[in-house]
Amino acid sequence: MKIYKLSIFILGLIFIPSSLFGGVPESFPFVKHIDGEVTPNKLYSILLDGDIWTHLNESKSNIRIFDDKKNEIPFLLKQKETYKKIKESVPVNAELVSMSHPKNNSIEIIFEFKHLKPIDFLEIKTKVQNFEKTITIYESNSQDKWKLLKKDTIFDYSAIINHRKLSVSLPKSNYKYLKIKLDNIVENSESPFISLSEKKDLTKKSIIQYRKTIYRKTFKVDQVIFYFSESKFIPNTKIETESITPSWSAQIKNEEDKNKTEIVADTVGAPLQAAVISTKGKIYGRPLIVQTFKPESEKWETISRLKLSTDRNNKALIPLKKIASRRLRFIIDNGDDQPAKITEFKLNRVLYQLIFLPDQKGSISAYFGGELSLFPTYDIQKYAETQDFIFELTSASLLKFNDPKKNNKEYIPETKKTTKRGYAFLFNTTLFLLVLVLVGVIAVVSKKMGITTDEKK
Repeated sequence: MKIYKLSIFILGLIFIPSSLFGGVPESFPFVKHIDGEVTPNKLYSILLDGDIWTHLNESKSNIRIFDDKKNEIPFLLKQKETYKKIKESVPVNAELVSMSHPKNNSIEIIFEFKHLKPIDFLEIKTKVQNFEKTITIYESNSQDKWKLLKKDTIFDYSAIINHRKLSVSLPKSNYKYLKIKLDNIVENSESPFISLSEKKDLTKKSIIQYRKTIYRKTFKVDQVIFYFSESKFIPNTKIETESITPSWSAQIKNEEDKNKTEIVADTVGAPLQAAVISTKGKIYGRPLIVQTFKPESEKWETISRLKLSTDRNNKALIPLKKIASRRLRFIIDNGDDQPAKITEFKLNRVLYQLIFLPDQKGSISAYFGGELSLFPTYDIQKYAETQDFIFELTSASLLKFNDPKKNNKEYIPETKKTTKRGYAFLFNTTLFLLVLVLVGVIAVVSKKMGITTDEKK
């Protein structure tokens, strides 16, 4: 059993390393060099262009980045986005330490903060209406000495106007304790109504008595919440695109009494946001069919049916909703009108970028094309889900390709790879059998040596 396990272990040592290697430059038929040198531990991005889109597969998995020493650089393929910075108020955990009632009709509440964060403001939660209170906030690290932080007023004027102010902004503070003092907690007020009564004394003389009602109202604090402001980036809703002019043709077809204008465009397979059709003359409300070509079935597939109308500049914007196809067809039904004459055709391509974080200085290149089908898994893909990544991305250096695509001179076609893999498999198998024989010999010799040792004992 030990010999069997040892054999399996050695087999793993022989075969596993080859499966651990990811893509290598020799796996990709095309290369584009990126302009300039990169600095370690700095985020970079570069936009995908038509050269790369032309040779990417449907899953966009046949692309890698290597440096000049052939080290693979982890990257992220991501749609280009712009971000806006917002501030979000986040509650801070605070523990109630004590609450006291000094003699001057006030209340003092002390809170302790286990995790020190700069408090931006506090909010008093209460159901009480129609009040005005003075609030004073002190800060301390020991509860022995208190330093004045802020004095303000909170109020509710519901009886007069629908207006409440229950929050108090604070100077940046990292103290461990905060003490809140609220004055005039109990209010006494007279009723505007007076009750009169007549009473006769012993001489039967009438005495008029009047009575006023005094109301007592206690201010009740339901909750005190502390907040700190956190900057956050959220993507803008606008999709970043670039306008391109593909290879296209337009023709008028009169088949079976149907007057149609047909546009066929060849694209590079990148996601498309919209098509812009320019016509000679105004068009309004003509039926339009948008189709993509499916190479596996060699048929056109309808993806949308719309109404084509041009604006004052004789242009029409056709939404494509990020479809990725290498061939598009637009069929305009002219009805009884004159055939639509197309003067210009453009596509709005969605911008995608490669984002990468090199770990050493040097020049880098993008290798792409070929039959690779599995997209690699890098740590940067998990890092991209964090706010820290977006913060870095907003200031990332945007690089450019310094030349058109080139044929990769080191490229090894898949057929040659298969042959080489076959030879490698035969070599590894032979090596494994030799190792197995060697393990068997060692086991037999060890067993005999063990018997000899026992006999001597």
